[in-house]
Amino acid sequence: MPRIVIVDAGNYSRSPAAERFLRRAVTERGLDGTVEIVSGGLKDKHVGDTPDPRTMAFCREQGLDLADFRCREIGTADFQADIILTMDNENLEQVRARRPDGGRAAVMRYLDAAGMGGDVPDPYYGDDGAFDRTMAVIADAADAIAARLAAGTDLTETA
Repeated sequence: MPRIVIVDAGNYSRSPAAERFLRRAVTERGLDGTVEIVSGGLKDKHVGDTPDPRTMAFCREQGLDLADFRCREIGTADFQADIILTMDNENLEQVRARRPDGGRAAVMRYLDAAGMGGDVPDPYYGDDGAFDRTMAVIADAADAIAARLAAGTDLTETA
């Protein structure tokens, strides 16, 4: 079973939403149980916390419950995944810098895996409108990634 790890700075805003949207999109395409999807952060600031209340509200409005989600920091085992998807280029560089010896995961940006390219902006300090736009991009990209997985496309092959 392929394992995907989605990473942002704190596993507090973007990556929890991306994890849940991608899980749902994979399930909707009949791939449930064939792909493992988790998320984590680069910092320990929010470890054990629930996600940003705005993330939880947006996801709830989209039918996704994050009440059981707890933020975590990525560790050595995450580098044994098949692919690590980062929210932006800064996260990408930080993940690459942390790669332990023997880490086998391919590392790329989330939107690159979706065939869309670019960074998912960090909405943490933005207003509610910017936050909702970021969440919508994450949801759209999850659908695109799931479609690529369902088609048997290697996510590391950018469109």
